[in-house]
Amino acid sequence: VPTTVAVRATQEQSRLEARADAIERMLADPDATILHGDVAGGGQASVLAAGDDMYFRASDLPDAGDDRDYQLWVVEPDGAVVSAGVLDVQDGSTSRLVQGEPGVGMAVTVEPAGGSEQPTADPVVALVG
Repeated sequence: VPTTVAVRATQEQSRLEARADAIERMLADPDATILHGDVAGGGQASVLAAGDDMYFRASDLPDAGDDRDYQLWVVEPDGAVVSAGVLDVQDGSTSRLVQGEPGVGMAVTVEPAGGSEQPTADPVVALVG
């Protein structure tokens, strides 16, 4: 058991370091943009976009509700959306690094638990540049 815990801790540390390195590269990009917005129902969200990489962060989110999840979407240049997955919200905060998915911004919807293949509701926040 201690070995398993140590391996998981090392993997998590490596994942966090890789994410920090990616965000550092994004911030150094002179063409990077940061978008901010309020989330309907409460909370704030922002997106750092550089090239085909985006970093989404939200705080002070209200509970999505019973059998509901927040789902993140990459907004493509033609307005179509691609799922970036269900967000893991802890104490009202969440973040997600999405790499290699060209887009003009991100949006979040509240979906049935486990997410949807396409949005089933209007976005609670859309950050599009």
